[in-house]
Amino acid sequence: MMRTVSKLVIVVIVVVVGTVFVAGPAFAETDAVSSATSGTATRNLYLSNCARCHGADGQGDTESGRLYDVPDISGGRLRRKSSAKLTTVVMRGGKSMPAFSKKLTRKQIASIVGYIRGL
Repeated sequence: MMRTVSKLVIVVIVVVVGTVFVAGPAFAETDAVSSATSGTATRNLYLSNCARCHGADGQGDTESGRLYDVPDISGGRLRRKSSAKLTTVVMRGGKSMPAFSKKLTRKQIASIVGYIRGL
């Protein structure tokens, strides 16, 4: 009886370990797809809300950007500013920048802040 239980435990362990090794890459692939989708969604969020003035590349070289003299936010220029400060600017707006606190969720604003840090 004890040998049967031991053999059963060994078989279960082998099956579980085998499943982890086989399914592991599939889970990693799913995470990568999810991450890519999230990145695409954030980029689209930036493009639809910010690029009109800041441009797709963040340099502000657009008609609206020149009209409102928007800052160049590309090339890591905002890395010295805290995420809290950037979030506040996006939420409340600034000089000629509109506030987005009523248009975007906090999660969307956080995503945009992370995105512009990488421009």
